[in-house]
Amino acid sequence: MTFDEAKSALSRKLNINYSDISNNELFSDTELGDAINLAARQVWDLRFWDFTEHTWTGTLTAGLITAGYQTLPTDMQPTTTQRLSIDDKRYKKLRFDQYKNLFEANSSSTAKVYAEHQRNLFFNTNVAADGDTIDITGKRRFTRLTTTSALLPFSSVAASENSGDDLIVDLAYAELLDSEKKHDPTKAKQVRTRAFGMLENLWQQVSKGRAAEGDYDNPMLDVPDYFDGDGWTRQGRFKTQLN
Repeated sequence: MTFDEAKSALSRKLNINYSDISNNELFSDTELGDAINLAARQVWDLRFWDFTEHTWTGTLTAGLITAGYQTLPTDMQPTTTQRLSIDDKRYKKLRFDQYKNLFEANSSSTAKVYAEHQRNLFFNTNVAADGDTIDITGKRRFTRLTTTSALLPFSSVAASENSGDDLIVDLAYAELLDSEKKHDPTKAKQVRTRAFGMLENLWQQVSKGRAAEGDYDNPMLDVPDYFDGDGWTRQGRFKTQLN
């Protein structure tokens, strides 16, 4: 569904002739577009949909190695990084306090780890080098729809139809029902509740599909040797006692 098609669909819900929108006294084309964009952003922020995934690739420099961090790409949302790899080697994400504790305990650690803090991605410079390729995967920031042919989030090609895009139109409809011009909060709530419920059903389908994927390297079961040589002794796969 394109931006233009979405505004046309929204017009039909409002009993407006979109082909004559310039003469409509209730809502303007700009107001319809703003409502579609607001709804699209709400849906975008709701879940980590496949279409929101974004991978950024760059090259480490001596300056970045010295600083110890890579600034989060400007088109990526903070705290959403799911994967970071340097020189094609995947790094595990830690909380920032865990990251600091690790290197306070062992500054020469070779653990491939990183942490996100204040829009910066701190990574272990002991195992990275000037010229290495860095790949960061996270959630792309929402970009406003502006051109008539711009696609709504759930559409992959201009001719495609997806119920998710229809639900974006429904949410835009709810916003306008709730506006001072329509004064219909009761119906707005009904439309909004139904739309979010159906979006949750869509997400459950996505979740089931992801759950069916094989997990060759399950991070929940993998406990890296972060504190090698720091005075801890190993019991099984975990270090639990001080020497």
